[in-house]
Amino acid sequence: MSQGKELTYEQKQAIVAVKSYMDYEKSKGSKAFTFDPAVRRAKALNFSISAVKNVLSEWHRNKGILERFPSKPRGHGTPKVKDHEVSIVRKMIQDAYLRGELVTVKKLVHWLDEKKITLTHSALRRALLRNGFSFGKAVRRSALKEREDVIANRRKYLATLRQNRDKEGRTIRPEVYLDETFVHVNHRKQFTWNKENSLVNVPSGVGARLIIIDAIIQDDQNKVYGWVNGAHLHFKSGLRTGDYHGAMDTENFSKWVALRLLPNVPKQSLIIFDNASYHNTLTEDTFPQPNTGKTELQVWLKNHNIPFEDWLLKPELYKLCNQHAPEPKYLIDQIAEKFGCNILLDFERL
Repeated sequence: MSQGKELTYEQKQAIVAVKSYMDYEKSKGSKAFTFDPAVRRAKALNFSISAVKNVLSEWHRNKGILERFPSKPRGHGTPKVKDHEVSIVRKMIQDAYLRGELVTVKKLVHWLDEKKITLTHSALRRALLRNGFSFGKAVRRSALKEREDVIANRRKYLATLRQNRDKEGRTIRPEVYLDETFVHVNHRKQFTWNKENSLVNVPSGVGARLIIIDAIIQDDQNKVYGWVNGAHLHFKSGLRTGDYHGAMDTENFSKWVALRLLPNVPKQSLIIFDNASYHNTLTEDTFPQPNTGKTELQVWLKNHNIPFEDWLLKPELYKLCNQHAPEPKYLIDQIAEKFGCNILLDFERL
C-alpha cells in the first residue's frame, strides 16, 4: 500500500483483529506458535482457514500480485421497463379510469401478457413509482393513481403548447423536440428462416453501443418541418448500463445543445424535451444545491432571519431553504436564453 493513502474500513478491521489476537497470545504467556502459519494468520485476521489459503495461493500463483476486483454497484439494478412500455401502461391505466375500473399491478401484468409484454410485478411497480404513480385509496377501495403534482405539471405543459397555437392550430413560435436513445452495433432479430441443422453466421454478442441524439422542428410560420439540419450526433458509449442515461451527462448534453442544436434553429424557438436528470443541472450560483453542507444551510437561514430548530437534520434544513430561496436557475435554460430560445419540459421539472 502506498504512503499517504487512506485505509479502508476492512483494512482497519484487519489491524484491530491482528492486535486483539496478539494480545490474546501475550496473555497466555507462551511463545508464538509458528508450526502452521496459515492457521495463525486465519485466527489473527478472524478469517476462515480456507479463505486465507485461497488468498495465499493466488498470491504465490501471480508471483506476489493480488488481483483487484471492482466493487459491486449499490442500489437497485438497471430498470427493466422500457420507455415505450411505460407509455403503454399509462394508456392502460387511463382507459381503466374511463371504464370506472380500479387498477392493480396484478391486473396490469395480466393485460401486458395479453400484448406479449412480460414484466415482473416488482419491476413494474418500481417503474410506476418512478413515473409519478402511487397506490392510494379510491372511493371505496385501493387503486393506482397519478400524483396530483404530476397531473398539475402535465396540465401546465399542455397549456403552454396550446398558447403557442393560433386559431387555426398552427405554431406561433417554432417548436423543437429532441430526445436521446441508443442502439447496439449487432442489433438483430432473434429468428430467421434456415434449413434444419444448418449453421447461421451471426455476430457474437450485441456489440458496441451507440448513443444517438437528434431533434425535429415544427415551424408552421416558415413551413419548416422534420430533422434539424446539423443537430444529429452519435457516439460510442464506454459504459455498460441498461440504457443511454448512464452514458449521457450534463457536459455532453450541454455541449450538444450549445454547439449543434441552438445555432441551427430559429430564435424564439420553444425547445421541448423530457425530465432526465442531466437536463436539470442547476447553475453554480443557485442555492441551495443538493451537495450544500448542513452548516452552510444553517448560516443562510440565520442571515435571512428564518427561524429553525438546531436539531434539524440536513434534509429538513434543505427543504426549509428551498421554501424561501429564489427560484432555481438551470444551466440549460441559461444556454438557451443566449440564443433567444426557451426551454419547456414535458410534465415540467418535478
